[in-house]
Amino acid sequence: MTHNIGALVQYRYLHNSRTHTRDTDIGVVTEIDEFKEHRVVWTNGGIGWYSSAEIEPFNKQETQ
Repeated sequence: MTHNIGALVQYRYLHNSRTHTRDTDIGVVTEIDEFKEHRVVWTNGGIGWYSSAEIEPFNKQETQ
């Protein structure tokens, strides 16, 4: 899946336990390169490049 520039995304965490808790770091896609890698600026101040397998759309309802 290719996320659009300006899309809110979060890290994709794969785990087996439904009770596992996690801190969600929200980011904004600011650029997409020719290899479909996404440049994400995170709320914690980090910036990095991620594949579609590493990020997923941010769903505000999951955090409430």
